[in-house]
Amino acid sequence: MTRIIAGNRKGQNLQAPKGGWMRPTTDRAKEWIFSVLQDVRDIRVLDLFCGAGNLGIEALSRGAEHCTFVDQSSKAVAITRENLHRTGYDESMVTVVKMEARHFLEQNEQAFPLILADPPYDYTDISSLISLALHRLTEQGVLVVEYSDTPQVTLPEGYEQLRTESLGRTTITIYGSVV
Repeated sequence: MTRIIAGNRKGQNLQAPKGGWMRPTTDRAKEWIFSVLQDVRDIRVLDLFCGAGNLGIEALSRGAEHCTFVDQSSKAVAITRENLHRTGYDESMVTVVKMEARHFLEQNEQAFPLILADPPYDYTDISSLISLALHRLTEQGVLVVEYSDTPQVTLPEGYEQLRTESLGRTTITIYGSVV
């Protein structure tokens, strides 16, 4: 079981799937991500490969105004919905979409100030995903990506890698626009 580590739902447990087919973001990784981001109040968040909704729900607990959760797995979408119900976030604050992340980025033109992406470690098209996601950021937006190995990424013009941290098997990189 994983939990919310800060904000108005701090300490609430979230349902995690059984069987090890999903790798929830650890508390240590969430702490690093949100300490770097600092303030997510009143922004719209996109949680790609949402799994159980762990990262997006953490953002909502810390004051995000809305989160769109995207995952291609029916099981993940069901667990995310259960966790949203469990934590009391209503329909006006969330959108849950069952779709492959890359397809969502290609089909949806909405821009987000914060995009969180935690693809499976064996995801093969990370560079393309990063490029697509960067084009869905608002002007000062940031993209947070979790993966097992730092991939070789060619960033589109105007974007840069802002921060990277290795936490055991997990590497977290934050990307944003060149200021």
